[in-house]
Amino acid sequence: MKSLRAPSLILAAAVLVTLGGKAVTRQPPEPDTALFTRDVEQRLRTRGYSVTSRTLPSGVYLYGARGDCRLMVTEQDAFGTLADRNNQFAREVGPLHYVWRGRRRETAPRAEILLRFLVRRELVRLGPSPPRQPLGAIATGPGCSPADTAGLTPSDLPR
Repeated sequence: MKSLRAPSLILAAAVLVTLGGKAVTRQPPEPDTALFTRDVEQRLRTRGYSVTSRTLPSGVYLYGARGDCRLMVTEQDAFGTLADRNNQFAREVGPLHYVWRGRRRETAPRAEILLRFLVRRELVRLGPSPPRQPLGAIATGPGCSPADTAGLTPSDLPR
């Protein structure tokens, strides 16, 4: 029978290095979702939308109205835990789509978003602070065209 001592020691060393590294580095800040909300609200107002908001512990939902176009915009979290809530509120307006890094998608790019979030979080913990790339969730009513949502969400935010 082979000894399990060497693999156990390697595993223990890996755990110590990983946890020790986290213990001596700084705690990464939570994403500043207010930056996303302020940026999108300003973009909506600049485009002539009247804007209202719904603030919940889980996030802020912005509603825009201009002519026949009604839309809802919020930031989707990296883990996708708010997807059901976002879909629920989107039903009040219309179909939901996502915008990430300036590109419209019909479904959330969950693996890409989560991987980028986790890598960025560890980089911030070590010192560098690359820009945050938020995932916008946008519901549009039947009176809206694709041009109404183009460029509506920021591609990069400082935190």
